[in-house]
Amino acid sequence: MTAGVIKSAERVLAVLEFFRTARRPAAAMEVARTLGWPQSSTSVLLRSMVTLGYLDYALQTRMFMPTLRVALLGDWLQEAGPVTPLTDTLAKLHKATGETVILGRQHGAHIQYLSVVREGEGLQLALKAGLLRPMTLAALGQALLSAMVQKEVRGIIRRNNAEAPSPAFRVSERETLAKLVRIRRQGYVVSEAIINPGSRVIAMLLPPQTDSVRLAVGVGGPTHRLMERFEENLDALRLYVRDFRPAVMSKAGIASRSARRASA
Repeated sequence: MTAGVIKSAERVLAVLEFFRTARRPAAAMEVARTLGWPQSSTSVLLRSMVTLGYLDYALQTRMFMPTLRVALLGDWLQEAGPVTPLTDTLAKLHKATGETVILGRQHGAHIQYLSVVREGEGLQLALKAGLLRPMTLAALGQALLSAMVQKEVRGIIRRNNAEAPSPAFRVSERETLAKLVRIRRQGYVVSEAIINPGSRVIAMLLPPQTDSVRLAVGVGGPTHRLMERFEENLDALRLYVRDFRPAVMSKAGIASRSARRASA
């Protein structure tokens, strides 16, 4: 379990992430096996979500499936920010490169993957939405660090180093600060395959999505394949990042959209 997170809350969100990836009904046994949970407690959780209206249960097939209520939980984000253009951009980038496309944001001293777009077969990065990585080691995390002030960067470096499971996952503060200067200058970063040996990620910052949230996007895959087409992958990343024009989320913007709907 992620440190500082209530277990029951983490499990509910893990169930929703499971169905987001599966995109079909599933039995309790499959959910339990995929998430590594006991089947008995998984069944209890799924039935509780049915009672609350977030899952449907088909008695004939014994399958669970999210309800429309789940989809509507974030419908207001369509008004407050560029959800659809962003997901379209990720899909187009995946189609252009044929590689795994990752969207992430800062979560404390970590990068959290919000969306992972990939094919179901072939060599791909073993990533999933919701995964946390130290910002100092992940390409998307380093891209986000490049937009921060030095004091904040130093704090994150020290925390990541303190929580590192071994010396191999610690970084030099001086070398990291120097690398961030290069990232700002060139506009992208390539991971060093520390966390996932044999794989790499090319990452860039997206334009600001809201008044306070910065996102990063990356293209990743096996090192040999990604680097053989490095220039093509980088060009595709630059193209879709440049073409993405987010709307800034603000109270004034939401209010104006609400007023237009009311007068329509």
